[in-house]
Amino acid sequence: MTISVRYIAVSGLALIGALPLGVRAQGTLDDYRRSAAVTQKLAGLTVDVAQMPTWIGPTRFWYRKSVKGGNEFVVVDANTGTKKAAFDHAKVAPALSAATAWRDRWLGRRLRSTA
Repeated sequence: MTISVRYIAVSGLALIGALPLGVRAQGTLDDYRRSAAVTQKLAGLTVDVAQMPTWIGPTRFWYRKSVKGGNEFVVVDANTGTKKAAFDHAKVAPALSAATAWRDRWLGRRLRSTA
């Protein structure tokens, strides 16, 4: 009985593709803490960097941009070109910090107001 080259190639590729499945593992708690620490260290290095806009109507959209110490959310009217804060960041940041205190204690961080 002859084994075709095609059969060997397909079998080999299937085996190679299946190998990484056995060695993947979820990160440990220390891995996630290190990642959060790196994110915090790098957070203030770039400012005024806008992310992808999200349209909320035919002429309005919002986007998030980096600011010193965190992020700011901006709503834009495309017809007039006017921009304004999506909400009062100084009021919302403490409320979010209080609501997510358990998670922030675990990650070792707090939300900061940018106002």
